[in-house]
Amino acid sequence: MAKAVVGESSSSPTKGLCVSENRNDPKVMKYCEIIRKVLMQDQTSCAYKQLQEILRKPIKADSFCGNYNNTDKTAFYYNVIAKIIDTESGGNPETKGDVGKMRNGGSSHGYMQITPGDPYEDCKNITEENVTDPELNIRCGACAALTNVNKHGVLAEDQKGVAAYFGPWRSGRKEKRDIQKSLQEYCIAHPTGTGLDYGVSSGGTGYGSGAEALK
Repeated sequence: MAKAVVGESSSSPTKGLCVSENRNDPKVMKYCEIIRKVLMQDQTSCAYKQLQEILRKPIKADSFCGNYNNTDKTAFYYNVIAKIIDTESGGNPETKGDVGKMRNGGSSHGYMQITPGDPYEDCKNITEENVTDPELNIRCGACAALTNVNKHGVLAEDQKGVAAYFGPWRSGRKEKRDIQKSLQEYCIAHPTGTGLDYGVSSGGTGYGSGAEALK
């Protein structure tokens, strides 16, 4: 997916992530709450089902998380989705890409820059009228991202994994280097999922689980 809007640059490696450092940023917290629901609570969502399969298989992700095999993978993918949102739209659910730039001739919309008509499981009911609905948009985008990670066995490489749908994650893109730096530093600082604003560490589904989850 071609990126429409880049979030403002920041020296903070936690920019856009669902971590306690961003607890006072309502823009970030809004989409983090939706990600939590889609990945952790709604067992009917495509993203939830794809994540369960990903957690049971080897995934090539070292360039994004050097400690991947020993990190809290659920928390890591939680922040992969958050970083897609930050990179694609800067956390603005009303962002719209250029008409005609997408592969189907349409335009991309919302948090994850979704294009109506995409074939993924939770994208089939996306229309021009509902594409910017925050939860529907994240359900579709997270489904696309994790379906391709599961299919290709890599987080993002060339046009595989997340990069199959989201252009900024492709090799040679400046944004990819920024994404790698952010997620690598996240993995170093929070290897077991600590610091999350929502209790996704070790399979939690709400506030209060995880060593550093907010009260």
